[in-house]
Amino acid sequence: MSGGVYMIHINTSSTGVDRGWATFSDRPEPPMDRMLRSPAMPSGAVFLGFVRVEVWPLFVALIGEIERSRGRRIDPSPGNWSGQVRPIVGREAAAFAGNIEAWSNHSYGVAFDVEAPQNPLGSFGRGSMPPDTPQIAHRYGFRWGGSVGVGGDYVGRPDPMHLEFMGTPDDATQLAKQLGLGAGEEDVTIMDDETRKYFDNKFGMVLYGDDRNDAADPQTHPDNIQRIRKAIDALREDVKRLAADVAKLHAHG
Repeated sequence: MSGGVYMIHINTSSTGVDRGWATFSDRPEPPMDRMLRSPAMPSGAVFLGFVRVEVWPLFVALIGEIERSRGRRIDPSPGNWSGQVRPIVGREAAAFAGNIEAWSNHSYGVAFDVEAPQNPLGSFGRGSMPPDTPQIAHRYGFRWGGSVGVGGDYVGRPDPMHLEFMGTPDDATQLAKQLGLGAGEEDVTIMDDETRKYFDNKFGMVLYGDDRNDAADPQTHPDNIQRIRKAIDALREDVKRLAADVAKLHAHG
């Protein structure tokens, strides 16, 4: 704590495993029962992928400040991404050779890409992000992938779409509590193990199915956006049907 503010130490050399977000064998293995699936912002933008429950309230608050700073909401059209177990773009060989540092923070459900088409990988400008993005990001324990030339945190190849939480799960929980954003500790899934496995399997096929285009442009991540969105809509319909079945069971005692 410093001056009543919970401070996150941003250690750029640490991995998500170092910070306690996952275990690692030949790749990161995040706990999927602590994830939100493709959550939506209050303003409507859906961040396709998975997100650690502890981090989501911080990111929602961060994006709210960005929207107010620039005077418009996040574009709800495809191009907003959250978690996906994958290497850093360009470091695939090192990742699959066992280098833990070559795996993206997206793998842990603590990183987000915002309006990817407007903020392409390698761009040295701010794109659609406002001038005070670094200050906003740091306030919530994130670093921004913008170039140092525009106040960002990336010295090498810039990635202005990218925001990643750099603290631990406890850091996220404590900061969210202090800011009045919720503890981030509640179990957000109300389902038994078999149902969870069913949805995890379907969700995995949505993001990593064999019919995806491996030649996709890495600047916007998964290529088959419409297919992904339709599959996620189908998952949501499955959830509605399950909820209706549960309600019927309760009604009949």
